[in-house]
Amino acid sequence: MPSNPWYALNVQIPQLVVTGDFFQLPPVTEPGVDPVFAFESRAWKACIDRTVYLTKVFRQTENSSSLVVADLVRDPDAPS
Repeated sequence: MPSNPWYALNVQIPQLVVTGDFFQLPPVTEPGVDPVFAFESRAWKACIDRTVYLTKVFRQTENSSSLVVADLVRDPDAPS
């Protein structure tokens, strides 16, 4: 019998899709407390049984309007 607890309940197995870029900023913590990433938590280990790594980098073109919007979000006072 599979070890997944959802099989015992005789229900359809829920699917969880988690996305993120863990090479960005670390989690925010109180001063002096080491940050713990989501993938280091007990909940992650209990829920996530397969990880897929996306390895191809996709970038916007330099004249993309999405870059202008992103820049405004980062610094609303910056000239566009």
